Formats: sequence, structure tokens, C-alpha cells
Amino acid sequence: MKRAILLTPILLGACNPPLADMPMPPGKCVDRIVTEKVGRIYSAALGKRLMHVTGARTLRVIRPGQMVTMDFLEDRLNVHIDADGRILSFNCG
Repeated sequence: MKRAILLTPILLGACNPPLADMPMPPGKCVDRIVTEKVGRIYSAALGKRLMHVTGARTLRVIRPGQMVTMDFLEDRLNVHIDADGRILSFNCG
């Protein structure tokens, strides 16, 4: 009986579309849903899409050697890119 209860969320989750296809409500950033974008070349259009999907209200693109503030904003998505404009990682804050 316990096994059936434990498997239920997994089975129900299989029926739902991937998180990346469902936009998050704006106001709190959820970065884990865009990790498949790592390695892509960053563009303004991609930035808009990332904001829409993650629920971020603001976006900050961080380039190599760029100085950034240490303030934390729960509704901001940080996109770390390399010198060629390729996305290295994401984090909210």
C-alpha cells in the first residue's frame, strides 16, 4: 500500500507538461526550469523568453569580469555568459 502512495506523485507528474513549457506567474524567479538553455548563445529574444518562463520580473546578464551588486532580488534572473555570449549558468537573486 505504501508503494502505491509513493508512486502516485511520480505517475501523476508524467501526465503534466514539462515545466519549461508552462510560464511561471511573475513575482518569484524559478531558475531550475531553464537549465536546458545552458550552452546556447544569449539574445534579447531569448532573455524575454527566459523571464516569461521563470516568472522573473527583471533580468541581469553577467559577462566575464563584470562587477555586480550583491543585493538579492527574488524576482530577478541572473544569466551568466562567457566572452562569446554563450550561457554558462542561471541563478535567481
